[in-house]
Amino acid sequence: MSIKIDFLVAYPYLRSKSTMNAARSAVEAGHRLWLDSGAFTTYKAGGQPTAVSDYVSFIRGLDFPIERIFTLDVVGDPIATKRNHDRLLDAGIRPVPIFTPGTQLKALDVMYEASDLVAVGGINTNKGSGGGGPGWAKYVLEHEARPLHLLGFINKPIIAKYKPYSVDASSWTFARRAGQIDFYIGRGKNVTLRRTEMASGINSEQMDAINAYNASVKELRKESSWRGGYSVSSILNGRSSIRLMLDIRSQFATRYVFACAGGSDLNEIILAAKIESQMQ
Repeated sequence: MSIKIDFLVAYPYLRSKSTMNAARSAVEAGHRLWLDSGAFTTYKAGGQPTAVSDYVSFIRGLDFPIERIFTLDVVGDPIATKRNHDRLLDAGIRPVPIFTPGTQLKALDVMYEASDLVAVGGINTNKGSGGGGPGWAKYVLEHEARPLHLLGFINKPIIAKYKPYSVDASSWTFARRAGQIDFYIGRGKNVTLRRTEMASGINSEQMDAINAYNASVKELRKESSWRGGYSVSSILNGRSSIRLMLDIRSQFATRYVFACAGGSDLNEIILAAKIESQMQ
């Protein structure tokens, strides 16, 4: 079985030639691209917001299909987000609208008039249910039964309870960023292995998880196995996320979209999918 993935790339990353080529090759191989406007990425970097006209021109210039296009949102400004969304609709593009903190629930009815899917933004904040954060996601899920996408957020208990249409996350890159592998072992459970534990000793549960992935303790004891993309730990964490993806797709019909910060990320998660395909 050849595993095909859904992957998300933000507009600022997809503009680079190497990422564009990687995305095109992935789509031609049967994987599915979700395009994000990158508003949050630009906001965090302190850059200027993307102009609607630039976003439209970019989308029209693509020479391969896109599974989903997210609207050009404005962080912290639902009114400006709606204005951008309406301009995209006027340009003949039907993006997934983004329901942001501070927006009244009745606005969802208008959003669903032009889209079969609505994305919930503002989840990755420390605010309460009305102003963002995980509580915001649960609040929306509890009041809306139509298809929802959770932006930048994956939580197994929430997925099991509410069964959202889709989620996206970059947590599959956590090993290279934090020196930690979260081995998914099924039934919603992870076994965590930290780089520092390889020297101090691992327990039987961790050993079982390593064996379940046909991984090598000897390799994991090497410092190089925990450094950067394509490292042993990074590939293992990617493979773990592939197994989680397959599990939540099978159990809850939720689509797990892999957020990628460029062509290297994309090629790495596809490699992880190929390895898992061989393991099936």
